[in-house]
Amino acid sequence: VIIVPNFYAETLGLSLATVGILNFAVRAIDAILDPFIGYGADHIRPRWGRRRTWFAVAAVPMTLGALMVFNPFPAIDVSNTWFWAGWFFLWSAMLSVGYTALSLSHQSWAAELSPSYYGRNRMFAAREVMIVVGTLIATGLPFVLSKLGYHGDRPVLVALSILVGVATPLFVFLTVTTVP
Repeated sequence: VIIVPNFYAETLGLSLATVGILNFAVRAIDAILDPFIGYGADHIRPRWGRRRTWFAVAAVPMTLGALMVFNPFPAIDVSNTWFWAGWFFLWSAMLSVGYTALSLSHQSWAAELSPSYYGRNRMFAAREVMIVVGTLIATGLPFVLSKLGYHGDRPVLVALSILVGVATPLFVFLTVTTVP
């Protein structure tokens, strides 16, 4: 939210207004799709389990979208703003919709794992702790990288893309193979 718009504006030549408009369009699409994703996650019953399936499937576009948004790699000139605007929009939309499907199925799954208030409270508390840990890692990464001699937004975004590209598939695999 902080690094990506600045990176696309300063490094890839999009204006901050363009990035803002594209972010708004992505959020609008996501808001429209949210109820449909929720309905599908509640009513489509695949053989592998509705929460597990949605969680695993949603991880793919979310991870791919994050990798592409955080690490734009094509050797396309920065003067080609239409290309970069399309790149940012497409992959941001994939990241956003994938994240919505992943988080909706994850939260619903956690709520269904325990019949007791205490059990659900423990699961949601653990999830919130992990969100805080992830946020601290992401916000501390620029400082750590600068101390290691890597300056600017690109090394931070590359590191975040590696982190997301490794951690998401790993934790999704662990979750779908170990959680009932």
